[in-house]
Amino acid sequence: MMTKQIENTKAYKDLDSFKQDIVMKRSNRLQIEDAVVTARAITFEKWQESTSFSASWQNIVKEVLAS
Repeated sequence: MMTKQIENTKAYKDLDSFKQDIVMKRSNRLQIEDAVVTARAITFEKWQESTSFSASWQNIVKEVLAS
């Protein structure tokens, strides 16, 4: 699971505690994990063009990919 990787990103740490709780809800965390897998497969740039994720979630995906 990528829970620790998500929690260790600067984008996650920059969120307020309410938004951090939202990110860590199981369904949202799974969406982020799926986005990481997809971005690895098609490149982050192509994924970013087609995603509806907020900028903060996109930054989390980007940082997890870089780690």
